Amino acid sequence: MRYAALLSFLYCITCATSGFSQSLVAETPPLTAQEQLKKFHLPAGFEIQLVAQEPEIHKPMNMKFDARGRLWVSHSLEYPFPAASDEAARDAISILSSFSAAGTAQTVKQFADHLNIPIGLLPLGESEALAWSIPNIYRFIDSNGDGVADERSIAFGPFGITDTHGNQNAFTRWIDGWVYANHGFNNDSSVKIGGKGEEVLRLQSGNTYRFRADGSAIEQYSWGQVNPFGLSFDPLGNLYSADCHSSAVSMLLRGGYYQSFGKPHDGLGYAPVMTNLDHGGTGIAGVVYSTLPDFPAKYRDVLFVGNVITNRVHCDRLKWSGSTPVVDKVEDFLTCDDPWFRPVDVQAGPDGALYVADFYNCIIGHYEVPLQHPKRDRERGRIWRIVYTGDKTTTSSRTAQTAPDLQTFNAEELFAFLGHANLTTRVLATNRIVDEFPEQAGAMASKLLAELVEAAAQDDNESLDRAAHQASHAVWILQRTGGIPKGTTLGLLRSGVPREVQVHLAKALGETSDWQPWHFQAVRSTLENADAFVRRAGADALSKHPNAENLAPLLTLLNATDSQDAQLYHQTRIAIRNQIASPAIASDLLNLQLSAAEREQLVAFAVTAPKGPAAILIFDEALDGRIDDDALLNALPTAAEYVDTDRIAAMLDHVEQRFASKPASRLMALEALAKASVRRGVPLNASVREAMAALIKPVLSGNATLEWHNAPLEGHATAPSPWERQQRPSNQGGLLDMISSLSGQGERGGGVLRSPEFQLPARIHFWMCGHDGLPNEPDRHLNYARLVLADGTEVARSYPPRNDLAQSYEWDVQSHEGNWGRIEVVDGMTDRDGFAWLAVSNFEPAAAALPRGAVESRENASLRLIELVGQLKLDPLNEVVLALATSAAESAPARLAATKALAALDVESAVAPLCTLLANSNLPMAARVAAAEQLGQIDSNEARRQLLAALPSAPQSLATAIAASIAARAESAEVILQMIEGGKASASLLLEPLVVERLRSRKLQGADERIARLTADLEPADEQKANLIAERRAAYSTGKFDPEQGRVVFAKSICASCHRIGDVGSNVGPALDGIGNRGLDRLLEDTLDPNRNVDPAFRTVTILTDAGQVFGGFGVREEEQQLVFNDAEGKEHRVPIDQVIERMTTSLSPMPNNVADQIPPDDYYALLAYLLSLKQQ
Repeated sequence: MRYAALLSFLYCITCATSGFSQSLVAETPPLTAQEQLKKFHLPAGFEIQLVAQEPEIHKPMNMKFDARGRLWVSHSLEYPFPAASDEAARDAISILSSFSAAGTAQTVKQFADHLNIPIGLLPLGESEALAWSIPNIYRFIDSNGDGVADERSIAFGPFGITDTHGNQNAFTRWIDGWVYANHGFNNDSSVKIGGKGEEVLRLQSGNTYRFRADGSAIEQYSWGQVNPFGLSFDPLGNLYSADCHSSAVSMLLRGGYYQSFGKPHDGLGYAPVMTNLDHGGTGIAGVVYSTLPDFPAKYRDVLFVGNVITNRVHCDRLKWSGSTPVVDKVEDFLTCDDPWFRPVDVQAGPDGALYVADFYNCIIGHYEVPLQHPKRDRERGRIWRIVYTGDKTTTSSRTAQTAPDLQTFNAEELFAFLGHANLTTRVLATNRIVDEFPEQAGAMASKLLAELVEAAAQDDNESLDRAAHQASHAVWILQRTGGIPKGTTLGLLRSGVPREVQVHLAKALGETSDWQPWHFQAVRSTLENADAFVRRAGADALSKHPNAENLAPLLTLLNATDSQDAQLYHQTRIAIRNQIASPAIASDLLNLQLSAAEREQLVAFAVTAPKGPAAILIFDEALDGRIDDDALLNALPTAAEYVDTDRIAAMLDHVEQRFASKPASRLMALEALAKASVRRGVPLNASVREAMAALIKPVLSGNATLEWHNAPLEGHATAPSPWERQQRPSNQGGLLDMISSLSGQGERGGGVLRSPEFQLPARIHFWMCGHDGLPNEPDRHLNYARLVLADGTEVARSYPPRNDLAQSYEWDVQSHEGNWGRIEVVDGMTDRDGFAWLAVSNFEPAAAALPRGAVESRENASLRLIELVGQLKLDPLNEVVLALATSAAESAPARLAATKALAALDVESAVAPLCTLLANSNLPMAARVAAAEQLGQIDSNEARRQLLAALPSAPQSLATAIAASIAARAESAEVILQMIEGGKASASLLLEPLVVERLRSRKLQGADERIARLTADLEPADEQKANLIAERRAAYSTGKFDPEQGRVVFAKSICASCHRIGDVGSNVGPALDGIGNRGLDRLLEDTLDPNRNVDPAFRTVTILTDAGQVFGGFGVREEEQQLVFNDAEGKEHRVPIDQVIERMTTSLSPMPNNVADQIPPDDYYALLAYLLSLKQQ
């Protein structure tokens, strides 16, 4: 049975609730600001004050302070729907100033209006600002001094605006002069300087980037995250982000890749996470690293994090391992009993207070609640200020400080502020002095740093500590105004100079463009520094300046780094990757003099990022026999894209010889070479094509298997494979890579792990661990490994040691040497939750080596090969695939896979077998629907004729698929409407959203009026859905359903191809852990009415090619002149962009609209029970 993408509905969860159960729509009425003020709770000694409220501002988005201490706020009336034009837009940027002792902004001046959902903003001096307003980052200038911007120009753009809650935010200017910013969820952006000319930056969904305030440059900083919203630096220049995802806060490494929905990493793995602690919800917005001097010490050097879902601001306490922070504890700092409180941004003020932007709304979810919901508030918004007034039970009260007006100070006075205790003030002063007094600033910085070097030489620790902050900022002033001289650099690298200064020195040198030999020597020396932060800064600097001589010290640093310092370890790996990926060092890399151990390590490292020179290194080392099988097979898929045709030809010969006795590995290597050619747009090598066809043909003909596979236990129905790779300890010490049946399914999963047949040697050696029943019961002999001859005769059997430690086994089979046989590993214990698994490893000889990847069933392995035939257009297998497509003995999935491959090989030959499948009423309805969808993708008169002929008598679900398939083409869309008007097809088809969307997209004359007339007497679709939901709610509420059964339903369904629960499933869409917090009603709505709330990232897109093919998918993005998208099963597809003639985005979910028809009720209810059981506390 085909479970068609049941959980696609969960793609919309970018701000799902977690441990704090919250209503999606607050049930209480709105409060006035004075009433809300009484609902807040803070630790003793803190006070919250109202800064501004509606109508002076509306929905606040982002805040930023300027050098005068004024607070700039972007705010919106339009959100979540952008205005049709700038003239119609009602959003604005306002400046708040003249704060009273009670925190109130006594002056509120609107600086820019007619903006369209502005978020990120950055004041630049008295009369200039950069700000985001759909679809660009603009520069606003007040040219006549009246406090209102009268000039607007594009700084960067355009940016994608598919998702209005994922736009440009958190503009943060650091002391290096760069402005750091977040690119939000789902949007695709092709950015140009000034909005014109060549593309300079491509961004897809969550990312972090930076740009120059003068508009001269923009570049990527880190990759990934889901919907980052908020940035903050700490005094050492570590950059933190808040993310609307399960990882609430991250410390971002330059060049790091962070987890997102289905987006891959760079080969190095994802960058380290700071926290897996539950923040009660994934709607995290705004982050501040606190250096607020008026706050008690326990509230400094912590992160303040806004949580819009649970109506609070958290205090995240950090624990450091070397240069790596982790969130050790999540505390509530500010809570509010008013559920309308939505802290979307937090900022540390130059007055020592913490500012909170309150989006005040009864609804915060962007897609969890319909965007048109009438209770969405557009008017109200507040800014709050939190000050520490002292614990009045023990100390005298304090009053809030006044922010200094830095624009009133001269250069010397500004330079003194570089030592201020408040980092916000220091940053504002640094940028102010460089902008206004660059020459004086450079001279003062040089003098201060010379004095610091002298103090270090004299061990004047008091002076060194006192000057640390000021000297750190002086380093950047020098770098930005004239460069850091060699003498100053070497002096600052002496022992005794504060860590903070040396960290910033290494970072500043990294930002210097033209390095001389002394730069390399100086920065390499930081890799041996006693302080981990300095070492990480040095590695980061070297990552920007590739040089073959950097490799040895970086490898040394990598080997010496404590595993607990994950940030240093990963930053060093990024630096090494950047060296070996740089074309500038290609010849030096191949001739580099390294020890055998260093070379081996470098090659192993290159495998994780096999691009550029690293790819050449891998090929050359492999051809010389210096790379093992696993490393080569891991590297080939990427490395093959970067080498010349001579090396490809040499590798083909090498693969044929190297894997002569390992057909599965040989096919894997050939597939990597073939797919690399396709991605490069190079014709597939004929020898590769023929070699692959020769390997695949006997498998598809049923005469052989290439790989280990899972088979069901005798007498049991087909079940998901329990086998997965794990590392387990042996009784000889160390860890072994093993295949284990202790998987995410628990210990009740059973199956037979069966090897391909091979010629038996005299002896077979292997390792095994695991159990065969509870410790206090006899062996049940249900779990074992055995050797079976080709005729089925068992010649050897061994049982697991009933121990978690793997032990060595050997079979003496000399009497059968030379015969053909296979290994079977049996987990036959399906009635226990413990002591019911086994694992095996290292079968020798190599002919019986265990699989490298996931273990599939034999049928699934064949389906993958059929798909490969179509992807690579392996023409020699045309007849084999045609035989599969037309064989009544084959399963429906196999025949459908074959027809899909045929459509790629010879499109006309696929029509007849598809028509046979379409007409076969004995097949499962899902198979007939799939046949209709495939026929609809073929630009053939015969295909359309057959579909139209089947329409009148087709059951509703099949008729819907037929109508939707052919409605995408203008020539047949009109025919459908005419058939309905003539009574030859049911008017109920016009209640199906996908059919209607596609008909309307064809712009048929009078389509809306005709559809309305034909459906006038039908029960509206939303009423049908409401009735269905009510029926299913009643049935579920009065029954008892087993979550364990639901877990099995999830694991075997297509849901797991897109979503993950624990270790089961994949990461195309959001993980579902904790989804039970959403409650029964919401899960019923999302599964049975999936088109009610659809995240734009996962709306169905119809793609029409110049060959007449029609594809449906979601998550569409552009990569290297290819359109990449996922189908409803989560599989990735690629179509050359120059072949696409039309793209149509619908408002529909990729999840089928008829889940109730496709999943048996008992299975559906069990799945609901399982999902509802997944609650996080």
